[in-house]
Amino acid sequence: MRYGHWDVILFPRESLIPIQEFKTVCYATQDEYGRQLPTLTCYVVSLPPSTPFKVSFHSWISKPKPSALIESQRKGSQRVVYTVHISIDGTRVFHDFFEVSSKWPIEIGDQRKSSLEFPPFRQTVLMQSCWDPREKLGRIKIFLAEQLVSKSSAGTDVEWGHKNDIVRFSFEHAPRDILEQAGISWP
Repeated sequence: MRYGHWDVILFPRESLIPIQEFKTVCYATQDEYGRQLPTLTCYVVSLPPSTPFKVSFHSWISKPKPSALIESQRKGSQRVVYTVHISIDGTRVFHDFFEVSSKWPIEIGDQRKSSLEFPPFRQTVLMQSCWDPREKLGRIKIFLAEQLVSKSSAGTDVEWGHKNDIVRFSFEHAPRDILEQAGISWP
């Protein structure tokens, strides 16, 4: 899925072929503080449960620029980083930050230390009376934010400053036959 110059693609870990996406839509949803956050949603065909997968995170411009909002809050000793966190069924499974000068794309889950496993399909998703882009169950979500950081006074730890959420990518997965019956995917 693509938002601005940011692109997130899911792959089975040992494959160069991305998992096909269907019915991508962007919603303006509220975060936990009541602020509007762009949320891109799409459907993907489920992989077998516990299948390792990876996330390829791209910036299609060589040097992404921090927003005016985060720059206006920056103090002299702070720098801007991009934070990425991944949650599966509402449980955070990955969190890290990347320098503005990072070389893109960045692959997450392609090594044993940051292994990601595909979740099982939850039949309860079929029983829900309404659909909500903020729903956690049955979703793989990738959150991107820009954040100010500085070294602690001891010089060993990172102190986190202001954060500006950029976008939430939400992949809803289901078996192929369910997606086809719902008219979402095709063979």
